[in-house]
Amino acid sequence: MVSVTNPGGDRDSMLNINAFRHDNFLSSPYLEDFYARIYCEGTYSQESRQSEIPQADCTVSAVSSLDHLWVSDGEYAFSYGYDESMFKTNKPICLVERNFAERNGIEVGDEVSMPLYSMSYEVGKDIIYTPLGEQTIKVVGTCFSKINFWEFIVPASWIRAEMESQGTDVYYNELRAVLKDPRQLSVFKESIQSLIFLEPAPATYKDYTGAAIVVDDEQYITSAETLGQTVVLFRQFQIPFFVLAIGMIILAIFLIMRGVSPVRLRRGYRGATAAPSLQRFYAAHRGRIGGISCLISV
Repeated sequence: MVSVTNPGGDRDSMLNINAFRHDNFLSSPYLEDFYARIYCEGTYSQESRQSEIPQADCTVSAVSSLDHLWVSDGEYAFSYGYDESMFKTNKPICLVERNFAERNGIEVGDEVSMPLYSMSYEVGKDIIYTPLGEQTIKVVGTCFSKINFWEFIVPASWIRAEMESQGTDVYYNELRAVLKDPRQLSVFKESIQSLIFLEPAPATYKDYTGAAIVVDDEQYITSAETLGQTVVLFRQFQIPFFVLAIGMIILAIFLIMRGVSPVRLRRGYRGATAAPSLQRFYAAHRGRIGGISCLISV
């Protein structure tokens, strides 16, 4: 796994990853299976809206994919015409949490409206909520999990488009991907600076800026070591294998020749020449001899 972290490398969530770094990260030719997430909250209930200071009462998780949502028990149901590809679009559509939908009388196909707020972080301060205004979202499915709980899951591209249209700074709060080819690990690490990211430095001032890249390379290194041991083992047994193969070919030739020697002896006893016997032997075993010749030539 390849994750964007703060400069100290000790945080890979609750970050401020600007759009420029997000786009650079996605441009890497060595990465695939990208996952980006923007944290948002909404004010859904009338009670929360009517309070003197409106309070957010539901979580709105804006994601680019469900793959890395860290919900091992996640259950997702989509209405006809929709699937996980909905998170690749910039449309105002969502999945709603099943129990939340039942409590609030929300059904698939409905449209829900509420004020939304994006979230960013600053050292020494509380979470910074940036209002995105009243938003109307179409419900195209449901979700459920006992581990993690989000009332709404929406496309990250849509939230980004809304932030940009309002002149709001775009910050992603999580960003990660998978290395395409573990053999390119060192090459990718060399390319990190060209993506305008840093190598993590634990002594760096710990803030919330998503400016470094951490590669969880333990799995890659373990795989490489296993592969290296396999190659060494193959080389150790390569010569004995070929010697054994050649010996088996010679043995096969010997057994074939031995199997026809009584015929040759009987022919010689009757005064016949050996040449016809050899011709018949070749005709009868031509296929086998040809195959053995090919093996020897290889």
